[in-house]
Amino acid sequence: MGYKLIMLSIIKYIVTILIVITLLVTIVIHDRNRNKTIATNENNAINEINNARKLMEILSSENDPLTIKKEAFEILIQENINLNSKDAEGKTPLMYAAFNNDTEIINAIIKRDVDVNNVDSIGRTALHWASYYGNEDALIILLQNKVDLSIKDINESTALDLARFEGHENIITILESLENN
Repeated sequence: MGYKLIMLSIIKYIVTILIVITLLVTIVIHDRNRNKTIATNENNAINEINNARKLMEILSSENDPLTIKKEAFEILIQENINLNSKDAEGKTPLMYAAFNNDTEIINAIIKRDVDVNNVDSIGRTALHWASYYGNEDALIILLQNKVDLSIKDINESTALDLARFEGHENIITILESLENN
């Protein structure tokens, strides 16, 4: 009888060890898969940021407009790009497209579900920049996409204030008509 008790104890001990080993293996496998997922997510985020930076560099470059547009569209067709990314000045690709009055790029960016009311480091939106530079075509597209006319920059200026300061009569007329409605 003593021999059977010893054998049962040994079997229970071995079963317990096997259960612990199984749990440890499961944990290690789960941890490896989690680490792979984290690494993949980190790589995707890095790619999105790098692609957004490339797009901003292209849109702010001194190249001719056709080269800028071609290079920008090559990046925009990529799936893994965060178009809400900002450069060192807090500017987004949409802001650079508004600077350049590039309606095709603006439309392509907006179709990708960006925040049209993103502000840069001085509190300006794409609408501010379109107003400042007198870019009526860019302004109209932005106005069709739920921009906030009341956003003020660090100098307490709205897009309308900037248009007035720069003397862009067409922009002033458009924004005043919206402000009065």
